[in-house]
Amino acid sequence: MAHPANRNDARNGLPMKKICFFGDGLTFGVGDIEQGGWPARLCRQEAERVQDLQVYNLAVPTQTSADIAARWRAEAEPRLTGVVRSGVVFGFGLSDMADSDDQGIRVPLPETMAWAERIIAEAKVWRPVLWIGPAPVLRSAEARDEGGHWVAYSAARLAALNEAFRTLAAELAVPYLDLCAALGDNKAYRRALVAGDGVYPTPAGHALVAEAVAAWSAWHDWFPRQRTTAAAKRDPNAFQPIEFRRVVNEDKVQTAIL
Repeated sequence: MAHPANRNDARNGLPMKKICFFGDGLTFGVGDIEQGGWPARLCRQEAERVQDLQVYNLAVPTQTSADIAARWRAEAEPRLTGVVRSGVVFGFGLSDMADSDDQGIRVPLPETMAWAERIIAEAKVWRPVLWIGPAPVLRSAEARDEGGHWVAYSAARLAALNEAFRTLAAELAVPYLDLCAALGDNKAYRRALVAGDGVYPTPAGHALVAEAVAAWSAWHDWFPRQRTTAAAKRDPNAFQPIEFRRVVNEDKVQTAIL
């Protein structure tokens, strides 16, 4: 098994070829089903540069950290085993903090942290890992019916979870994107939440999440950008490769091959 510190060397600076996404409703794309949510929006951009990029969105709405811990490895292994240029992205926590049927939150914070540590610690020694924190929700978000249960979300609980996640990620030396910090004061994201249901944004909000991830240095490590300088001159006699673009089947963006 390759040591985590050597994985970038093993890729020789080349971009990822296969990625698995695990998470809950936001990662699944609730509010943006036609476009596949922020993971599909993000990876369509990369698919324009990376030939045969394969992306598997394995998120499930309403699933908690405990649910994801029970299944992620079994679902990721057959898709990524044997592929050096592959990684796993996690984005969960919202469902853990949901109050279900006024009986208290689904997963108490200490239990969520234990599950999160188990997931991330195991994943990081197997494949490169990126951890996306929960996105902001409106304080005024109303309770809603989810699968026959009356569910309420709290911006304060989510903010506390985000802080705990960020601390754990630093301890585990895993890149963590704080979406609460990135989007908390973003007026456009707030409008997307207002136009949505207060918890999940409209497609415009998913586009903003994709932009935040695309601008993240850890994502750039997975998909290095070519550096150009104004002084560089192209040799007119040098071989010029033809750029091939893979056509994206929009109907199958959820099933994951971009």
